[in-house]
Amino acid sequence: MERRALLGLAVAATAAATTAPAARASSSGGAASPDTYFRLPIITASIIHGDGRRGVLTIETGVDVPDAALRTRAQQSAPRLRAAYNTVAQRFGAGLRPG
Repeated sequence: MERRALLGLAVAATAAATTAPAARASSSGGAASPDTYFRLPIITASIIHGDGRRGVLTIETGVDVPDAALRTRAQQSAPRLRAAYNTVAQRFGAGLRPG
């Protein structure tokens, strides 16, 4: 799969997640539906503290995709999504100032 296609999938999933959030929140109590949401494994990134010690940043990730066809494609692309999220977390951790 090309990176552009993965980016298009992420943009489409984000757009689907942000459409009519008030309608979904009122119908599901504000939480994602178990039918449309799937979790990804925890993402980790290394960070450096001010005194030189290293730390670990952990991020729980998941995707809420109401469209069934797009959700199937997102589930099939889960390893690539996790790799993309991991890259972003590593860059974020590397960009943090010590301390």
